[in-house]
Amino acid sequence: MRRERRRGISEIVSAIMLILIVVAVGSLIFYNIASRASSQGKSLSREAQTLEERLLDEESITIVYAYYNVSGEELIIYVATGDYPVTVSAVYVNDELVWSGDYTLPTGTITTLPLIQKNLGLAPGTVFQVKVATSKGVVKVAPGYAS
Repeated sequence: MRRERRRGISEIVSAIMLILIVVAVGSLIFYNIASRASSQGKSLSREAQTLEERLLDEESITIVYAYYNVSGEELIIYVATGDYPVTVSAVYVNDELVWSGDYTLPTGTITTLPLIQKNLGLAPGTVFQVKVATSKGVVKVAPGYAS
């Protein structure tokens, strides 16, 4: 009697099941990585948008020239502004507050701050430091000259 060797169906079924298990685990891993990357991208996009809005709202001001007339006790400060409105809230000379209030400057121009008349105790020929602070907390510093 001759015995024929036949392959069993169980080997084929086990191979198919093994392939299905590997594909399912691979799909779960891919989905997990893809969803994490997507959420990271959305988070970075939100942060970039917030930073862009903050930069657009930032006040742009530069002190062009500061001059103190000793005889008339007048401080004259020329400032340049950017594309956004700037509201000056304080002026300091050598770290001493000499003016505070709210003064809105026109955009995109070089203009003077309101005339400050105060005895600063500076001698002619003195170089001093002037600081201009805005309502949003931007502080610019530049040298000035007394004569």
